[in-house]
Amino acid sequence: MLRLIAAAAFFTTLVIFPALASAVELRVSAGSDLRSSEPGVNRDDTADAIMSHVVETLVTLRDDLSVAPMLAENWAVTDDGRSYVFSLRKNVRFHDGTEFDAEVVAWNWSRFLATESRWYCRQAFVGDAGSGGLVRLLDVSAVDRYSVRFRLAEPSALFLPLLASIQCMAGAYGRSSVDSAGRWRQPVGTGPFKFGQWRRGRDLVLDRYTAYRPSTIPVDGLAGRRDALVDRVRFTVIPDPNSALAAFNAGDIDVLSYQPVSILSGVANRSGITVHQQPLLGWTVLLMQTRDPLISDPRIRAAIAHAIDRTRLARTATESVSRSNASAVPLGSVLRSAEHDVFPAYNPERARQLLRAANYSGQPIEIQTNRLFRNMFDNAVMVHAMLRSVGMNPRISVLDWATQLSNYQQGHFQLSSFGYSGRVDPALSYDLLLGDKGVRPTVQWQSKTAESVLAAAAKEQDANRRIMQFAELHRLMAADLPIIGLYNGTSISVAAPGVAGLRTWRGATPIFWGITKR
Repeated sequence: MLRLIAAAAFFTTLVIFPALASAVELRVSAGSDLRSSEPGVNRDDTADAIMSHVVETLVTLRDDLSVAPMLAENWAVTDDGRSYVFSLRKNVRFHDGTEFDAEVVAWNWSRFLATESRWYCRQAFVGDAGSGGLVRLLDVSAVDRYSVRFRLAEPSALFLPLLASIQCMAGAYGRSSVDSAGRWRQPVGTGPFKFGQWRRGRDLVLDRYTAYRPSTIPVDGLAGRRDALVDRVRFTVIPDPNSALAAFNAGDIDVLSYQPVSILSGVANRSGITVHQQPLLGWTVLLMQTRDPLISDPRIRAAIAHAIDRTRLARTATESVSRSNASAVPLGSVLRSAEHDVFPAYNPERARQLLRAANYSGQPIEIQTNRLFRNMFDNAVMVHAMLRSVGMNPRISVLDWATQLSNYQQGHFQLSSFGYSGRVDPALSYDLLLGDKGVRPTVQWQSKTAESVLAAAAKEQDANRRIMQFAELHRLMAADLPIIGLYNGTSISVAAPGVAGLRTWRGATPIFWGITKR
């Protein structure tokens, strides 16, 4: 009898193990761990990229940055642009098996807009003081089971782009995402992958959602079919880029995503490696805290601007792939004009004159940076050298990324080597910069005149008028100098042999649906 049991156990083992071994796992390096599993809350680029595979939004973005349907099949605009009714896709289910419908959309938005909400984009939708008032959303309600209405106080050119924004992640979450008291548990979305095991500081696994019903629209940017073709994606936290590169070269990582162009020189020459080079919407900058006693002097800010050779810095930091851009309107944008190339030019002698006029006497100036994002560190080193060359006393403070980001969120810095992820519309970028620092410490620029121009650009539908409005915003910013724009980056993504279908997108979001691995 014991022999029969043992034989049965052995036979069972032979049957089960091949099935387990056939599971295909795509291994991806992540430069940082999730700050929160709640999308759009305490977010950064890493969280945005991961959660876009778990959570879907009503609308999303094509490659050309136009807005496309996702969970909504279509929409109708009425009441002179103040009412949007979305017709929802049917037979879509959350990862817990419950159905996606209009009532759950309205429930999600009641959470997003609640006074106590920590959602990143709440202010942009409710028009709080200091938020720029981009969209004034009055309410969201179910019309019927598969139709939902959004009512705006006034028309807005930015309502749909904000709905599609990957930074906002205004997605559909099942009610089981929160506990009985309304506290966040974990994301229960409708996407092609489910939120799996999360070992904080180590890795996060996304499991293929076998009941997923993809859109029938062809793939285009983040829009269209999102077919999960691997069983799971494992994001391994490797903060040090050199360690991530070593793991890739050793075969322990399948994909290096959105790395600086310098990574190419270290990639081992293996047959079958594929490389993607992607120009980005993201904006690399030097933040200047205008509330700081020293930096508040416009002559000091102008001296810093004239001391920095932005052309050489961009060329060096990106190995001549990207050119400098001082404007919040990205290179290549249809809303950009020649005015965006005008900015205080590199002029060391003029910088010295301004320092003398401001009675600068060698006070230390701290430049905050980190080593997680190599370009931010390299930029800080070059800025340090350029400021020293005109007689300033800069000091580099290397922090971990979480600390530097927290300092940005609280406004605790003098200078900070920083970067903004790409926004689909320039008004969204200017809204990040403009406002009341007493309400939003993350804003860099306090200007009622500029806020008025931004408010007009947020409502304007005519592209030619918007071009003129963004040109005026740049002229005002180049005069006030609350920030120094450096360049729009270019990134490299590398896939190991046997990995096929890797796509990149201008918004710097890795796309892991549609990928196969053998």
